[in-house]
Order: sequence, then structure tokens, then C-alpha cells
Amino acid sequence: MKRKSIVCQPYLDLLAKRPRAIKYSNMYDQFPPVWTKFLRDCTEEEQKAILRLLGKLLKKSDFSLLNEALALAWANGQPSAEEIQHTFSL
Repeated sequence: MKRKSIVCQPYLDLLAKRPRAIKYSNMYDQFPPVWTKFLRDCTEEEQKAILRLLGKLLKKSDFSLLNEALALAWANGQPSAEEIQHTFSL
């Protein structure tokens, strides 16, 4: 069965207000696995910052570049939203 793709960018700012709710949303299953694992390991405050960052960066790019930025930033331990954004900007 083919899964219907949804555009998640417009909803990320809303989900950032209640970040623990994302795992109950349909879009969570469509996030790249690297992001779902990363979000599981974040505190609630970190999740808020990451979801806001994703909403901002997905306006300019897609997950392929964001996945690379996360992998690079994560290589040195649990990165912050600022570290991911900095890595994305390189």
C-alpha cells in the first residue's frame, strides 16, 4: 500500500508548542528515521527548539540536506538546535 505524503512544514510551529504530541501525529511516521530517533532522545524544551528549526529550514530545503546536517552535528554527541542550524548553514 502506498502511503500518502503530507507536507509537514506548516504544522511544525504548532507542534513545537506541544512537542510530545508529535509522536501521535500522522506526520511523525513520515519523518526520516534519523529525526524520529533524535527527537526521542531530546528533552521537551529541545524538541520545541528542534521543531521550530525544522519548520524554518524546511521552507528553504527538504529533509535530505537536513538529514546530512543532523548526522554531522550528531557525530559529536547530542546537538542543540543551534548546532544543527550552524551545520546546515555550512
